[in-house]
Amino acid sequence: MPPWLNRETHAEASGFFEKRFGIPPEWFQPYLIGRRGPTYFMIRRSAHLEQAFDLKVHVPGLPILRRVGDYLKPTGAILQLAGHLVHRNVLDLSEEELSRLLDAGHMADASGLEEGYVMIRAAGVPAGCALVLGGRLLSRFPKWFRAMYKRTESHNPNS
Repeated sequence: MPPWLNRETHAEASGFFEKRFGIPPEWFQPYLIGRRGPTYFMIRRSAHLEQAFDLKVHVPGLPILRRVGDYLKPTGAILQLAGHLVHRNVLDLSEEELSRLLDAGHMADASGLEEGYVMIRAAGVPAGCALVLGGRLLSRFPKWFRAMYKRTESHNPNS
């Protein structure tokens, strides 16, 4: 196994998801978790992994976390994959509230939410994450998501 793929990194990442979002560490058992630079990623355990380690790839797996300043930021990919298990630090927004958050980039009142990253759900579906800082909710959706959401919203006959 390469040195960047180890038990300590697995324990750190799965422990973060358990503490922050309530995702049981057992959910991560079928995966190896590694880190390169600020990015944590997971790879499904397989007898063929040794062969894959010879390939030259930038991130050898699904990115799940990035170190951003003092925080670990979950990726949209992991929230889509494991979002159904999140029961802590999650904010349910209506589609109208999500649209306002994406337009303004923040919401003034994040009272009752723990400082740090939170998962945003819209209409019961994991949409991404935001950062609670100083009592405000700061959008952390990528530009491509905001653009896609606006295009979809403008073609929605219900809006």
